[in-house]
Amino acid sequence: MNTRIIENEEQRRERVLMAAWKLMSQKGIKAVTMDDITGELAMSKRTVYELLHDKAAIVRGLLMELNLPEKMKAQPRKGDSLDYLFEMMLKGWSAYRKISPLFFRDLENYYPEVAQEFALHVQLRHRKVFEELLAKGIKEGVFRSDLDVSIVAVILVESTAWMMHYQVFSESTILPDALLGQLYALLIYGVVAPAQVARVTQWFTREIK
Repeated sequence: MNTRIIENEEQRRERVLMAAWKLMSQKGIKAVTMDDITGELAMSKRTVYELLHDKAAIVRGLLMELNLPEKMKAQPRKGDSLDYLFEMMLKGWSAYRKISPLFFRDLENYYPEVAQEFALHVQLRHRKVFEELLAKGIKEGVFRSDLDVSIVAVILVESTAWMMHYQVFSESTILPDALLGQLYALLIYGVVAPAQVARVTQWFTREIK
């Protein structure tokens, strides 16, 4: 098997997905055509179809192969579990501010099966991560000792889906910063130990503007 050919094909596939994401994250999925994607890449439509056979495959690839939530995820570093949660939230803050709600609208309306597949993927992949983080934080004394780790982990994971409800929160094509700020406040103030509240307030004042 020629490893070089496989690597090149994977690189081309990722390049198609990155170009599609650049366009779809700003204009929505429906508004972006295959011609738009090939024009962005200076690649033939035939080549794009060989790599990803239709638009649904591109949308699935954006969510499952580029694995966008993984790009938001904080990398382990020195500090306690609250520091780690802060960093995860900053990653999410940065990512969501760059995505038009039109993307979520079109995903929900035109690709519901892909949306459901993605939601299950996120839940299975990240629920355990949050359970471990919460349990560790309780031992460190930075999270409330009375938390039901399994339930709160589900709430934290599912909070990602709340951003998709563009029609509930905003009529614009830009997700308002106030929405993200309020969501984070509800989540983080709800899990921290009383002694850590001032620390959270300082973080919000410094980072979430």
